[in-house]
Amino acid sequence: MSGFDTIVSFTFSFLFVMTLIISSFYIFTQQVELQRELGAEEVSNLQAQHEDYEITSLFYMSGRTYLTLTSSGTYPLTFEDRNEICFEAFEDEKYFTSNEMKVLVQGDLASHYSLIEKGNSGNLVLIGDSQDLENDETYTTVSCNGNKEVFVRETGKENWWDPSFHERTSIFVQNNANISVPDYQIELSLNSSVFDFSNYLEKEIRFVLPYTDYLVLDLPFDIYNQTLQDYSNFSQTVVLGTSSASESSDPTENQESVLFSGLTFDGSDDSVLISSDDSLLLDAEITIAAWIKWNENGDTTQYIFVNGAPSTALGIVNDGGANTGKIFLNINSSSGSTQTLYSSSALDNNWHFIAGTYDGENLSIYLDGTLSNTLNARGTIEANIGSSYIGSYAGTSLFNGSLDEIRIFSTALDASEIKLLSYDALHFKELEYYVQDWDPSSEKGTIFVKLPSLIRNKNHQIEMYFDYREEIESHSDIETTFSYDVPRKIGYVVSDRIADTTDLNILSLYNSNSIIVGDDSFTYNILEGTTLSAANIDTSDVVMTTKLAQIEGAGDGDDMIVPMAFAGFNFSYRGFRAGTDRWCLLSPWGTANYILSDGAVPVSSGTVDESGTCFDAAIATNDALNLVSDLPILVHYTGGQDSFPLYPATNESLYGVPSQTMYIAAGLYGASVNWYDSSGGTSSASLGIYGTTKDGGNGADGGGPAFRVDSDLPIGVLQEADGDGSEATTFLPEKEFGVRFGSLDATDYIAIASNVNDANCSVYDSSLTLIGNQASATEGANDVYKYDFGTGDDNEYVTDNWMIVCEKPVYAYYENRNDNGDETNLFGHLQMRQIVYPSPSVVFE
Repeated sequence: MSGFDTIVSFTFSFLFVMTLIISSFYIFTQQVELQRELGAEEVSNLQAQHEDYEITSLFYMSGRTYLTLTSSGTYPLTFEDRNEICFEAFEDEKYFTSNEMKVLVQGDLASHYSLIEKGNSGNLVLIGDSQDLENDETYTTVSCNGNKEVFVRETGKENWWDPSFHERTSIFVQNNANISVPDYQIELSLNSSVFDFSNYLEKEIRFVLPYTDYLVLDLPFDIYNQTLQDYSNFSQTVVLGTSSASESSDPTENQESVLFSGLTFDGSDDSVLISSDDSLLLDAEITIAAWIKWNENGDTTQYIFVNGAPSTALGIVNDGGANTGKIFLNINSSSGSTQTLYSSSALDNNWHFIAGTYDGENLSIYLDGTLSNTLNARGTIEANIGSSYIGSYAGTSLFNGSLDEIRIFSTALDASEIKLLSYDALHFKELEYYVQDWDPSSEKGTIFVKLPSLIRNKNHQIEMYFDYREEIESHSDIETTFSYDVPRKIGYVVSDRIADTTDLNILSLYNSNSIIVGDDSFTYNILEGTTLSAANIDTSDVVMTTKLAQIEGAGDGDDMIVPMAFAGFNFSYRGFRAGTDRWCLLSPWGTANYILSDGAVPVSSGTVDESGTCFDAAIATNDALNLVSDLPILVHYTGGQDSFPLYPATNESLYGVPSQTMYIAAGLYGASVNWYDSSGGTSSASLGIYGTTKDGGNGADGGGPAFRVDSDLPIGVLQEADGDGSEATTFLPEKEFGVRFGSLDATDYIAIASNVNDANCSVYDSSLTLIGNQASATEGANDVYKYDFGTGDDNEYVTDNWMIVCEKPVYAYYENRNDNGDETNLFGHLQMRQIVYPSPSVVFE
């Protein structure tokens, strides 16, 4: 070795040894300082505490990585300023400094650090990493004693993933309409091309939705720049003051904020400008949330966030009156009225978490994660486009204090979700769903999944996964999937016979059911109801409920209201029995052009909108009628003896129970039709353009077999002429089946068709006393099954309010005892679903 090499080697060794000595001395002095403060025994316990933890999950939000730490050993985990040097975190090779690492524990966000009790969890929050994370990125934590935990992030799971999830599939739902619809049930059609039925059981299915899907503004203020980072998927343009240039109206950085840094507003001219963007046009629901520290002086009205002109605003009052220090939420409705709600208590000058929500029915304000006040305020939001502001409204109504963690959602979060948001722990929502059909042998299935809101012109991403635990049970639930926290639109009256003559019967089929018809509101428990006078009803009245109800005409020759689910472009039926043919139409989504034809001959045409229209137009008996429109419409027919809502023509299998005669009609293209009955009979017909056929002699009063009608092209099917001279009902496809039905009126019989033999149906009277049960069908063949209660005669079966409950979906109608033996369609859970036009598109990843 040369002299030069020796010198280099010696120098390197010397420097290395000195580095070790200095490092050891540094660590030693830190431990001595810690020991001086705490004592040797407490330091030893502290080190032991940090050994007892594990990383159980990871998620990514607002430009931060959250590692969930669970205290799993003898001691709790403690995180304090004095000992954070003992705990380190790394993203691959990147080291997080103490300024980039905080620990959040539920219920104690404002303190930054707290105690994670044994068996509980908290989130280690890391900032400074890239939003575009790499796949298989490794996160490592090291405790005081050198205990190391490693967690590997997987691509696509940063916003919602949980370790118990398996076999993730993404489903993209594109709302093609320029309107938002809360509580929307998206229909998923599964087949072998999108789903492997051989690997999974129905009970294992779960659906989740990242809350980031509804996050339209996400401002954590962690990095103080002239242009602020919006971590929502929309990346809004947000600047300090009024422009991207530094100016006196810029709020200053607050490094003593709730979580990392925030903004301080001087109450003189400070504000934040958010450029106009369509994603902030929130027309149905909204949540505004923020952390606030108010200085208790300044303008009489101080805006925290203003959206639009303003159409929606969250702020604080400082007028010296009774509401001083209280949070307020303003909503301008599309009707032009302004609704304002105040919190029940005032704020002091400490940090507080505030949130305001509107769900289309109620304004709500939350303080520190708890509901403070609520106000009924029905109506849609006036969605005014324009710039939005934080801390002012265009330089007026200036806020004086500090703000942090501002988030705006395009849906109304509920109380439990607000609580999680206050902990900065709102990751994903498990969605309610209902498996309508599941047939692994033929590799098909139909599932309805309820989204919190179908946002206007937005692409939503649902995640379907599977839970493999042996003890797991199916989460499929028809009641929760088609029920609502606030009344939602389910249909319209449409029929002028109901509105002008026969009144309206309302029966609740669940407890605590809020029901609205036009301007009239009711709340009923199960099998309670009322009759609403025709004087209070218009054909254009919207019907809204929170839970299932039967809402039908109260007199002779009428039927139920028309559900939104029955909206269609094309209706084909056989001409009805002699008498006046009266048609009532309504278009929920704009002005529609319609043509009604007797065969190929037009007999009426015109336009119809949401106000509805009714007219007389005769269709010859046994001719095929064809009603077409350029927008989906709702249709109610009333004749001399028959009345019912029309179901759109379809080539799906149609089910029903003819009371003597079944009539089938095709449209412009004809159809090849086959029908099968529960007694084993089969028939077929080739229908030409506007062709019709019938199957008669099936037994009066619902006494005949159940039928299934298959067709290669769209058709319509009805039954009529049951022997007592009145009424008719429509056949329906399987996707309209239900498990619970009822009526305020006494009944002669209930006729049921199904595609299963074990529906197990039970009938209850008004006191919920069981008066009839059929566990299995009374007859069945050709994969169609018949259940019947009191069929075959006109004797009274139930004397007053009644309800039928089945374990599996069925088609059902009943004969009304009080109104000349009218057969009446029954409203089921599937008719409670929300409808939008144009329909959303669905793509499986």
